[in-house]
Amino acid sequence: MNRTLNTDDAVVFPTVVLDASAAIEVLVKRTSKGDAVADRIRDCSLVSPTTFAFEVTNVIRRGLSARLLSPEAAELAWMGLNELDVELWQWATLARWVWCLKSSLSAYDASYIALALLLDCPLITTDPKLAALAPPACRVELIA
Repeated sequence: MNRTLNTDDAVVFPTVVLDASAAIEVLVKRTSKGDAVADRIRDCSLVSPTTFAFEVTNVIRRGLSARLLSPEAAELAWMGLNELDVELWQWATLARWVWCLKSSLSAYDASYIALALLLDCPLITTDPKLAALAPPACRVELIA
């Protein structure tokens, strides 16, 4: 997504944390759920932890290896991932938050919740387990 900012009219895009499950629905599965995710994140400023790109790439590669995705579909999904305008947040910024969430979440899932808590913005996910395990202070939008 390319966003042009006119200096006369400052446009502020709401920030949301995009998790890998939601991105996979848009880029790989291309379902109605993916359409709902795409609609929700349109005109938003997207942020994710650095693991995001690796997680999505891994799903694309597994789909290709298992022949669930054609080489063309895998290439399109991977190119779509690289075209997403997602600001990636580094481990050092989220490490303490991730550690504090260690009792009920994987480090991967905790990194998305940590970022949403840190930035006080919604976490967009299609993962019901992640949504259920998020602490009450985390605003999770489960797209089902």
